Amino acid sequence: MRTRRPVGRTLVLLALAGLAVIYLFPFAWLVSTSLKPTSELYMQPPALWPQRPTLAAYQEALVGAGDWVLLRNSLVACLSTVAVTLALALLVAYPLTRLSVPPRFRRGVLSWLLSLRFLPSMVVVIPIFATVRSAGLYDRLLALILIYAAFALPFAVWMLKGFLAEVPHEVEEAALVDGAGRWRAFFQILLPMLSPVGVISALVPVALLLLARRYVISALTFGAVREKA
Repeated sequence: MRTRRPVGRTLVLLALAGLAVIYLFPFAWLVSTSLKPTSELYMQPPALWPQRPTLAAYQEALVGAGDWVLLRNSLVACLSTVAVTLALALLVAYPLTRLSVPPRFRRGVLSWLLSLRFLPSMVVVIPIFATVRSAGLYDRLLALILIYAAFALPFAVWMLKGFLAEVPHEVEEAALVDGAGRWRAFFQILLPMLSPVGVISALVPVALLLLARRYVISALTFGAVREKA
């Protein structure tokens, strides 16, 4: 029995390593192809690693084709969405978990937020489009940031709710007894304890959901498409 366990564990590790190679090979091939010059793209047999690596493809895509502007807009929208989502999620999750809120009200708010995750994006496209046009935010990054944050907010609230509930109330009560106010106890005591999980809880839903179809629809709907002359 003592010899079977190491052998079985070794076989499991080898199987996992083989699966990792299979799944990571397309990404490695993608990176390798992007670094190849044009003359090596059609070389037979194809080489796994380029003989003369070059960044010309990245320069052409980002600078020559103007995709750097698109990448910059995506980064601004994503990072701003993270900040807005985290701030709003803390404002909602903190009173629900740390203050004396009626249980019925707490369950109602959390259930309502959870129900928003089941709302199809196509149902709200037209009302949001009318609101964006009326507010003068059409073809502006602010509109996308607010829409992305609204879709990511329920998930972030539920994530932060679980982490906030795990922090002992005695830590915050000790700060209040020592003379700290509610805001000071939140920013100087509670928030530093939540900084890693808070950032993760905001980054995970935003990073994953920004790749979803609903976000592509939002970007195409609320951003004008200008054709090159």
